[in-house]
Amino acid sequence: MCRQQFSTERVTSMILAKMRETAEASLWGKKFTECVISVKRRSVLSAAKIAGLKYLPALEEKPWLVVFVDMGHSALQVSVCAFDKGKLKVLSTSFDPCLGDRDLDERLVEHYRVNLKSKYNPDVNSQGRAFIEESETPVSLLLLPMPVSDIHAAEIVGAASLIPAVKAQISKFFQKDVSTTLNADEAEARGCALQVSLINSFPSAMSALSQSRSPGATKNVKTNRKLQLPAWKTLLCLILEDFVKF
Repeated sequence: MCRQQFSTERVTSMILAKMRETAEASLWGKKFTECVISVKRRSVLSAAKIAGLKYLPALEEKPWLVVFVDMGHSALQVSVCAFDKGKLKVLSTSFDPCLGDRDLDERLVEHYRVNLKSKYNPDVNSQGRAFIEESETPVSLLLLPMPVSDIHAAEIVGAASLIPAVKAQISKFFQKDVSTTLNADEAEARGCALQVSLINSFPSAMSALSQSRSPGATKNVKTNRKLQLPAWKTLLCLILEDFVKF
């Protein structure tokens, strides 16, 4: 009788391959080759490679460092935050109360007032760019404990951050393209609304009705009156056809 021996990696790869087959069967035969593994062991990662799976690092492995640059009408604020396991931690902040688009307007007005006296074709960038470069001062002081290369993204907010020269200066300092995923004008107000909803829950009645034009369809209230938010509710829905398309 022949006895065959398998290594730990080989056995684990068989388990992962079977799990992939089960997952693909539940996804109507859709094939995939990537996975996220929570067990951070080299043998497990080797097993995933043997099973033909590409390992994707989980988000909680290393915090993402994101710097937020908020330049509004009268002030500049820079914050470095770490995102880890769905939580945000502020690592450092810096604030300059005398740098905003108001000051940029004043410099431009002064520039035109002086130069238009002598000529009609002034170099508008000679003084304006030098003033914009002053914004590096609070950012440099903020990032002294860490190298710029550790920053994963630089998110800009505030109306003044939309000025091309300001965006170019921030991009040059962090050596990467700036991120504009937030609404520059409404980010601060939306953040305040989100924060107050997290710290101050209040009784609220909410009704979610299922809408259907099919004969015999019914409407059901999915939440109770005076439901305190935030709240979670799991619903089981029966459908007649597949609604997920791949």
